Amino acid sequence: MKLRFLPVICLAAFSLLSGCSKNDDDTSDNPTPTETTSFKAVIDGSNWEAANHNTAVSGGLFGLYGNDNAGRQLIISTDAITKTGNYTSGSLSYVLPHSDGSTSRWTGFLSDSTVNKLTITSYDPTTKKISGTFQFKGGRVFGATTEPDSVNVMNGTFTGIRLP
Repeated sequence: MKLRFLPVICLAAFSLLSGCSKNDDDTSDNPTPTETTSFKAVIDGSNWEAANHNTAVSGGLFGLYGNDNAGRQLIISTDAITKTGNYTSGSLSYVLPHSDGSTSRWTGFLSDSTVNKLTITSYDPTTKKISGTFQFKGGRVFGATTEPDSVNVMNGTFTGIRLP
């Protein structure tokens, strides 16, 4: 007689155990990976990546500034970012620091769109994040005459950069 309750007990135990099992499709315990930002380019054949970057918007203009661990900077200045596409106003610059505290600077203007290019590939006004590509040939604005007259910045990208 005692065995007639065994199926009921087994069913109850099975229901309890299956109700406690973890659903592998449930991602509520798994945090969403944080989005990484990047700002990088190839400058005269050498890889460059920003260790720090910052953005600014003032008077309808946008600026993206990045420097690597050696203090070398890339600067993008253009109209305020409001959409994806090519931007043809503004400048792109490379700044090289020297041990004596001085700097050299090379700049390319976006109005020369045959060589200098800035393209916003992603713009999200809700999250205020942008991504894009750039390249330029910068002419020496100031610096020692022993330095090259120009630098080539190629394969420039920035990803997930937050607008102010």
